[in-house]
Amino acid sequence: MRRAVPLLLVVLVSTARAATYTVATAGSDFTSIQAALNTTVAGDTVQVRDTGGPWFEKVAFSRSGNAVDGPIVLTAYPGEHPILDGTGVPGDDMVHIEDRSWITVSGLELRNNLGLHGGSGIRVLGAGSHVTLRDNVIHYMRGANAMAITVFATEPRASGTLS
Repeated sequence: MRRAVPLLLVVLVSTARAATYTVATAGSDFTSIQAALNTTVAGDTVQVRDTGGPWFEKVAFSRSGNAVDGPIVLTAYPGEHPILDGTGVPGDDMVHIEDRSWITVSGLELRNNLGLHGGSGIRVLGAGSHVTLRDNVIHYMRGANAMAITVFATEPRASGTLS
């Protein structure tokens, strides 16, 4: 006599849902790029609108994306060309990515990071991986050791792509 063997099927479903947040001076999810980045989790996208003037902000990623849910993406709103301007904003780096993985920054103009002592347009530090920097325009990084993009790995496992 044959014995039936029950089949147990387990399906793992991610409960996270990727969100797209818009940053604009009015009528959007956020009025500050940093506030939007502070809310993001893996798979989320922050789209920055061109509001007719620059965003006077310097930003840092507070979390990482991951291989399952995807990267955290900071990008221009489709068809627009937002500018982050460092004039009068404290800090050395326009975009700071430290010990973060699965991060994408694309389609932004970064300018006027002035009076620097080792600052960058985009600075990647630490042990992150899968960092993608694409189609960004970086100019007027001025001062001692000012650079457009710097990548300093502190662990041998750091990797990413620049294009």
